[in-house]
Amino acid sequence: LSKPGSVVSAISEGRRVLLVEVQSLVVGSGYGMAKRTFLGLDPNRANLMIAAIEKMFCYKLGVNDIIINIVGGLKVKEPALDLALVLSIISSYKRESVIKDVGVFGEVGLTGELRPVPNAEKRLLEFEKMGFTAALMPAKNKQSYKLKTIKPIYANDINEAVQVMFKK
Repeated sequence: LSKPGSVVSAISEGRRVLLVEVQSLVVGSGYGMAKRTFLGLDPNRANLMIAAIEKMFCYKLGVNDIIINIVGGLKVKEPALDLALVLSIISSYKRESVIKDVGVFGEVGLTGELRPVPNAEKRLLEFEKMGFTAALMPAKNKQSYKLKTIKPIYANDINEAVQVMFKK
């Protein structure tokens, strides 16, 4: 994936880990009030992530329509999708792709910090199976993992995550 607005995340559904693609489209609003459309995810959670982005990066998202879709029609409730959601929105807003072959997961707090998520090793192994070269994840999930080819990349907050995912 190397299109602006597209990020792959690993979510945990019961005992299984699934990879999902989050797609965001951020465009200038042609009307007086910006529209928000969220398909496959909790609208309240998405609005929290938009607010966190506006606060941390001073982006003017309030004047933009934001459309977010979980590809394939899945309905995702897991907070581990937060980081992919944030990076997807920023990617579309900046019109810049995230670095290729890197998956992401992590819960994002309102102050932008990354919180640990359960089943980190299972998520990493799923990315590895699907040919990803690295995975961006919360620094609080740092430990020794039994991995063959995938490299874990750690971030403490969304600011560090953005620095990692948008470097050329």
